[in-house]
Amino acid sequence: MIPGIGHDKISDLTTNILRGHLVEYTKAQCDLLAVPVQNVPIAPIFNTDAMQWEEQYVDLPVWHNRPILLVPKSAVRYSPAYQQGKYYQHYVLNFLKARELNNPHSALVRLIKNKSAKTARRVVLKKDLAAQYPRAKEFLFEFSRQNPEVLRESREDLKQMETTDTASEVDSVTKPSSLKPLQK
Repeated sequence: MIPGIGHDKISDLTTNILRGHLVEYTKAQCDLLAVPVQNVPIAPIFNTDAMQWEEQYVDLPVWHNRPILLVPKSAVRYSPAYQQGKYYQHYVLNFLKARELNNPHSALVRLIKNKSAKTARRVVLKKDLAAQYPRAKEFLFEFSRQNPEVLRESREDLKQMETTDTASEVDSVTKPSSLKPLQK
């Protein structure tokens, strides 16, 4: 919800923090599959013992003169669990809908008449809410600041989803035994 921060920047930040672990994983996979490696400089790795970033040379596979880091399949997601669109659609708009329905003077409430029963029910359409409350990071940030319980509910649901969904979203067809070593 922070302007200028998207899943690509989060991915880059995560890679920077985990780079040392990814180097170790890549080395282990290259050893296992007999993939050739070269001793190359790598972007700084965070040393948790010294609490500082360190530049170093490491053995990694290289493609087109660039070192390659492998990432375990279990850690890969094509789309992040948190997406502002899902949060907006399923939590923010639902909250706003309930709030508008509880407001007797809301201009967003429509009466839908049931001709056979001669009754009417009050409804708020999400498209009307979206027109009044557009999905923008600035709006979502301010909304979440003013209604922390909605963000908390969303986060709790994400935690629950993470504990029950351990599968990677990456296609599991490719098995290490079917990979061919890179040619020198």
